[in-house]
Amino acid sequence: MTTPLSSPSLLAAARRAHGRRLRLAISLTLYAGALGAAVVLISLLTRTKPWVEPEHLSFAPSVFLSLGGALAGMLIVWPIAYWFGDGAGAPRGLLAWLAAGFGFGVLLPLLTGAFLPLSIVFIDLSLGIISAGELFSRALDALFRAPLSLAVNGALGIFTGLLAGALFGTGAWVVDMVNASSNPVASRYGPWAIALLLGSIAVVIAVFGPADTLAKLG
Repeated sequence: MTTPLSSPSLLAAARRAHGRRLRLAISLTLYAGALGAAVVLISLLTRTKPWVEPEHLSFAPSVFLSLGGALAGMLIVWPIAYWFGDGAGAPRGLLAWLAAGFGFGVLLPLLTGAFLPLSIVFIDLSLGIISAGELFSRALDALFRAPLSLAVNGALGIFTGLLAGALFGTGAWVVDMVNASSNPVASRYGPWAIALLLGSIAVVIAVFGPADTLAKLG
């Protein structure tokens, strides 16, 4: 005999709710990773001296610094997005997501700053400045320098981080609304499409946008 708590309809509803929660968390985590990658590149441009023409970084530094920013963004947002997804299918309001975006914007430059010394180690390795045998000792040294880098680079990147936080909060609200849609197609594929679109736009602007304009965002 099937009990009310184990009826097929309730189990199916629970699976759908869990799927919506995971979909929201994963799509927003990917979006945050793209924003984190973009913020690192833009934040470094903002530190260009007034008498120097801003220039985008070369390929290797851009890749490794972006990876550090992406990891920082994903680590920050995953627990937030997973917790926010526990809304019984109802989307959170815009103010709630903007508040989450503010927290993201404050934490992002701090965490990217902490990852910066380690990113530089891998940049040096890719450019042949250090050998593979030096990787472990240099990486260990980078870990010890992380707290100071967190404070210094986090403070320098706070304005750019807050701009990213506003973008994240607004985009996350849209993703959440679509994810909670009663239309199964929109609910299933919409969050991925929106997160991919918004994240790609942020990265493309950071990589190919006018350097002198991006340098003013900090």
